[in-house]
Amino acid sequence: MAVAASAVGPGATAVARVSCGRDLSCVPEVAGTLGAVARQGDTLQAAVSQEEQQLATSCKILSNYETLGPEFEELVKEYARLQAIIENRRWVLTEFNKD
Repeated sequence: MAVAASAVGPGATAVARVSCGRDLSCVPEVAGTLGAVARQGDTLQAAVSQEEQQLATSCKILSNYETLGPEFEELVKEYARLQAIIENRRWVLTEFNKD
């Protein structure tokens, strides 16, 4: 006796049927399992949607950086260098003030 599960789409409650046509979703153990699988599918679909949105945002930001050209990259490097100098000087001042 073969069991087949079918669902219409994400979040749809799957219905298990035995090849003879009986509906197994009325069996408590099967119904609970099908519900859990459907909830997991919903959770995974939400996670995929969130990742797709983050990817689109990252691509847009990258595209904006690329249109700024190599001059922008040099400015970023200079900014990072200056930030490192500032942090170093703050550390030195903190060390002097400890004594």
